[in-house]
Amino acid sequence: MTSQSRLYEFDALRALATLLLLLLHSEVFALDNVLGIDLNPFALFTGAFLLGSFFFMAGYFEEISQKKYNNNWLVFIKTKFIRIYPPYWVALILFVFVMGYSLKKPLDQWTYILNLQFIFSPGFVKQLLTLWFISVLVAYYVIFITLRQFIKSEWELLSALSIIFLSFYFFHLKTTLFDIRFFEYFFIFFIGGWLARKPEWMQKINQTPFYLKLIFWFVGCYLLWIVQEKALSYQNPIYLIVVNIYILGSILIFLTLFRTRIGTWKIWAFLSYASFFVYLYHRPIWYVLLKFSPQETWRNEVLFRLTVGSVTAILLCYVFQMMYDRIIELVRKRYS
Repeated sequence: MTSQSRLYEFDALRALATLLLLLLHSEVFALDNVLGIDLNPFALFTGAFLLGSFFFMAGYFEEISQKKYNNNWLVFIKTKFIRIYPPYWVALILFVFVMGYSLKKPLDQWTYILNLQFIFSPGFVKQLLTLWFISVLVAYYVIFITLRQFIKSEWELLSALSIIFLSFYFFHLKTTLFDIRFFEYFFIFFIGGWLARKPEWMQKINQTPFYLKLIFWFVGCYLLWIVQEKALSYQNPIYLIVVNIYILGSILIFLTLFRTRIGTWKIWAFLSYASFFVYLYHRPIWYVLLKFSPQETWRNEVLFRLTVGSVTAILLCYVFQMMYDRIIELVRKRYS
């Protein structure tokens, strides 16, 4: 797989995940009887796929970044901190002072300032929509970077990750500490990193006949549908296993599709570039837009967020990302 094709397919996957994020958060799946179809059951499938894609790519590109920095962990951490934390803190300020989310308790305040909500939310601190992703992502970075300092064998790494997963999982069952989504995407992140370290396996997956990937994906869809019908909780081990099967099947299908000419469409690169800021800021942008253009009904609000709100969020966040990149570059030149 060439770097060019990899860039195209991952840009397209990230862009698709971003569009699905806006679709899901606009609450369109809560609308009743759209063209005679009840969309609500598809919300679980959409959310699992889009978030799984983000975590898979985060794990994959963590490994790519480490190679880029010659496994200089300090440089990697510094780069990730600059890329993640200032935009995250701005988003937190917007959630509190623009959208009106209150963090009155000191534990709530410090948990979000330090980005530790993956430990305390929702059992001990107030849950803020969307921002949980950043906390879980940083937790994955810390865990995997720490382990890679001491473990080189892939099997030993997998064993250590399994021990951490099970220890945290049973601790969660006893105490309600740790966001359940920390467990839902844990191995998805690891698999992304593993495939980046093992390009020969990525090549084998690329060469696997499409119909086999399609069968695997259909099995994942069917199992997740059954799990949803039985209303299994997110804590249930069967749910965690099934949702991982579904996510992996979905990622394989769309990466394959995006290795075709579809993946070279320029719109994907545009959306991919704006994706991180879209994730952080689409809710505050929607909130402000609705203040200036209130809608008469909840249904109209949903459609407004999905159309005008989403387009505005994408365009603004593209500009915000460019501005932030420019600021980082200017600071780097000044202090280099």
